[in-house]
Amino acid sequence: MAHRRLRRSARDAAAQLALEIYERIEKLHAELLRRRTKDAVPAEIDLRLRASVHSAERRQAAAAFAAQLTEQMEEEIAQRLAALSPLVPGHVYCFWCESARCEHAAPPHSRAVFAGYEPNGLPRWDEFASFCLAAKAPRVHQLHEEPPRPFTLFMHGNLLTKKQLAEFGAASTTFRILCQAVVGYFLLGGNDSARKTAVTIQAVETCAGRRAPVLALNIVGRTPSGGHLVDEVARMPDRRMAELFQKARSRIKDLGLRRTRPERERELASCIRHVAAGLEKIHRQESRRTKHARLRHLDPSRPAANALSDTARAGKGDFFNDRRRTTCIVLGPRGRTHVFNADGKHVTSMVAGGEDIERRLHTTQWVPMPDEQREALKARILGAKED
Repeated sequence: MAHRRLRRSARDAAAQLALEIYERIEKLHAELLRRRTKDAVPAEIDLRLRASVHSAERRQAAAAFAAQLTEQMEEEIAQRLAALSPLVPGHVYCFWCESARCEHAAPPHSRAVFAGYEPNGLPRWDEFASFCLAAKAPRVHQLHEEPPRPFTLFMHGNLLTKKQLAEFGAASTTFRILCQAVVGYFLLGGNDSARKTAVTIQAVETCAGRRAPVLALNIVGRTPSGGHLVDEVARMPDRRMAELFQKARSRIKDLGLRRTRPERERELASCIRHVAAGLEKIHRQESRRTKHARLRHLDPSRPAANALSDTARAGKGDFFNDRRRTTCIVLGPRGRTHVFNADGKHVTSMVAGGEDIERRLHTTQWVPMPDEQREALKARILGAKED
């Protein structure tokens, strides 16, 4: 009997220790969660841990175990909160589904812009041209030019929720669009009408699951191939759009809640208008550049007339990246220098002196193009002959 009592006592002691470990894990999880959100929600944690026990270097082993446990919990919490967050880049919040990840939360195609909420909290997406017609935009005829001339429509957030019912999120603080601008059309990745793209630029505020509201820039748009515009911009060789968005994100983040509401709203509106104007400028410059290049290309007296033939004959040492202008350089005979963008579209041609070329190489403004990029660019240039 005494042996049974000892075994039972040992089992009880082990169970009590295991229970204490559970309670401490729960407390640790609650503390880490408290730092990220005010909503402590139940969670199942998948812990995969390794610990060196009875180690000669016990202090180091214990510290390593603690760090591993904390890191796993923080990662689990971050993933859980990201899945629940009403702020998903490139999406708006759908109050009908109570999610920013449902099928209604992102634009259906590259020409769609956010047009406001339906009474039941569903996001409404309109073709940019239709949206401009409904708004009686005076410059809507520019959308049908070749190439289209992009322009902007700006609106405050209250116009986007005027049809939305209170019980479906009209007064919700989960996700508020403070103001937005829609910009279109610009040609993304080509010069034909199938590449027409529009974008919605928003200043949003959310405080769901947080101790204080958070301001953010939200870029909402699809690429013609169906991807998210923010992802495509990050991969573009031309960094102007990515830098424009990054500066706006930093500016909005710095605003925070330190300003009075009227002042903050004025600065947010100014920031969104600035981003929209920057997009217009970038794509108008691109349109003028490529149109000018086409005209020069048709003139046999100019070096542009030799752009394709020089590219076809160019060797490995004739291709360079212009780091200052994020363009591609192809050198031909007699100082002929041809400039293309990353898509293989001809920008301009010129005749450069030997000293001018050497200076650009010496200052590393022009750097040799890697083999894989060179072959891909050459294929795009020779495959994009003018009609």
